[in-house]
Amino acid sequence: MWGGGSEDVVADELGIGVWGFVYEMTVADWIRLDEAIGEGYRRMRISVWEGGVQDCPMEVQLYRVIDPTGPHLPAKTYHEKIVRGAQTRGLPAGWVTWLRGLPTK
Repeated sequence: MWGGGSEDVVADELGIGVWGFVYEMTVADWIRLDEAIGEGYRRMRISVWEGGVQDCPMEVQLYRVIDPTGPHLPAKTYHEKIVRGAQTRGLPAGWVTWLRGLPTK
């Protein structure tokens, strides 16, 4: 679809963490999203912390690539959507700058 690598969440070897956003979803939402995501991903549960607060973990679900290869560079249009989403949702400026600096295809 995008002509590049897919997004995924991977272990943070540098220990700086990963920023993102959490959505509240209904069962019907998950069914529609499962159908849209297709077979290349599996849904799993992880713990996240709001704004990095370590004493307030939240259980969330996300999709992980089932059979990762690569790394593969994302298509420029896909990368732009990720950066725009991070800016729009108010993620930290340093994180947005880091995302913006990632190479693309």
